Parts: sequence; C-alpha cells; structure tokens
Amino acid sequence: MVSVVRNVNIEFIPGEVEMVVFGKGYKIKDYLPLTENLIMKVLPKELILRIFSYLDLLSLCRCACVSRIWNALATDGSVWQAIDLCKFQTDIDGNMLEALAFKSGNFLRKLSLKGCKSITDSSFNACQNIGLYCSSIQHLDLECCSNLTDLSLISLSLGCEDLKCLNISWCLRITDNGLQHLLKKLSNLEVFNAKGCSQRTTDSAVMKITEGCLHLKLLCLSKCPRLTDVSLIAIAKNCPDVETLDLSGCSRLTDVGFAALTKSCHMLRRLDLEECLLVGFSSRFKNVHALWTSIVCLK
Repeated sequence: MVSVVRNVNIEFIPGEVEMVVFGKGYKIKDYLPLTENLIMKVLPKELILRIFSYLDLLSLCRCACVSRIWNALATDGSVWQAIDLCKFQTDIDGNMLEALAFKSGNFLRKLSLKGCKSITDSSFNACQNIGLYCSSIQHLDLECCSNLTDLSLISLSLGCEDLKCLNISWCLRITDNGLQHLLKKLSNLEVFNAKGCSQRTTDSAVMKITEGCLHLKLLCLSKCPRLTDVSLIAIAKNCPDVETLDLSGCSRLTDVGFAALTKSCHMLRRLDLEECLLVGFSSRFKNVHALWTSIVCLK
C-alpha cells in the first residue's frame, strides 16, 4: 500500500515499526520500516540537523559511525555550534582542535577547552585556526589550560572579534602582553574571567582591558594580589555598566578605589571582597554607603 504524506511517497509495510503522522486535516497510523532512507524521506534535512544539534560530542561521534548518510549529518558544521571538550581533556591535542575548528567553521558559537592541559603553544596553528575559521565564536573557556602562553592568545587575536565571554582563569603563563594583543580587538566582550592569574595580571593589564572592553557586565579578577586601586579607578572610568565584580584575594585594594566605583558603576549588584583586608568602608568617602546598599550580593 502506498500513501502520500505531504507529496512524499511512503511504503507502509505491516509488521514493522509503528509510526503516527499528524498533519493538516489528516491522521495516518500504520506500520513503517525503520530505515535511514525512510527517515530522510519523512524529515527534511534541516530538521534532522536541528535534532542532531542537541546531541553531545560523544553522541555525535557515535552517529557518525552509523552510515555514510549519518556521518555527513553528524559532521555537518551546523550541528557543532557548542563544543565542550572538558570530558576529553586528556585526549585532545592540537591536531584534533585544528580539525574541529575547520569542520565547525563559522557555525561555532561556544567552545570549552577547560582543563585541556595537553593544549600547548605547539598547538599554535590550532589556536590560529580558531581565530580564522571560527570568527563567529562568542564563548571561549580556557580555564586551567596551564600550558598556554601569550603566543596562543596572539594567535586567537587574528579573529574572534565577536567574542562575548572569555575565561582564562588559572592560566598562569599568560601575561599582560598576551592579554593586550587579544583584548584590544574584543570590543563586544561582556564577561571576562582572569581568576588565579596571580603572577601575571597587573594594573596595566586591567587598564588595557577596560579601555578596549567598554561593555563588560562581569569581571572576575579574583586571586590577583598585584592589583591596586589603579585598577578600580580604570573600571570606574571605562566600565560603568559592570554588574558583577569579583575581587576576592586582591589584598592591596583600599577604600580609595571603591570610592571611585560609587561615582559611575551604578549597575553594580554583586561584589566579592573576600580577603580584601584594607577595605574598611571609610566614612570619609561620600556615596560609598549608597553603593553598598544597592548591591544584592556582597561577600
């Protein structure tokens, strides 16, 4: 028996898989063979790709092994919009990262390399290709990629101008020089996390960050004890829309810097001052009390 569903011929074979198809003005219930050709006939390629886009990395790799058709679908760049390689941190190397960058191309929006210590500056070409091939990427997580240095950031600076979220926390080998090369082009950056870059992040870096990234909403500089009130003054001057500020462990900060925040950072709602022992909320600074009362979360 042959029926027509939205102008697509489908053969119904009794005794196979039950399927119900709903459409305008009709309801068909019969038995269909579960074959990939049938799936391709019933569902348009765009819809199948949309379904595949919800799969994690491991599931996509398994689908790619089913057949040539599924391999083409599972490796289509449009389904690689978000890639999280944290679970494969011991297996990912520069060659794999370069292949992923080439395959996903401008479809890639989110990339997490959290904990991928095997990614080093020998992966220079891979980082360069992320900037070149994946120019539409918006979220990049490099947390605990402890072998990355300024060379990798300089490579990334060749593209990625649409980046909105960058996490380089605990990348201890990255210095002010690398940050300046990368961040001077990231005018759309809204979230920046440099937690734990204690020996590298200085007031000079923060000044460059705030001068180039005027739309920051969240800034984390936790565990960066070399920072002084100069950094707070730069934040107050250039980033009036900042909403979350994590300065825990920045032990050199004082009331002078926080007084500057009160003059412009009226959107500030979350502030972490743990271990900032020199901050005493001195009464000699006007408007400081108004800032503290407007903050929703204060540590």
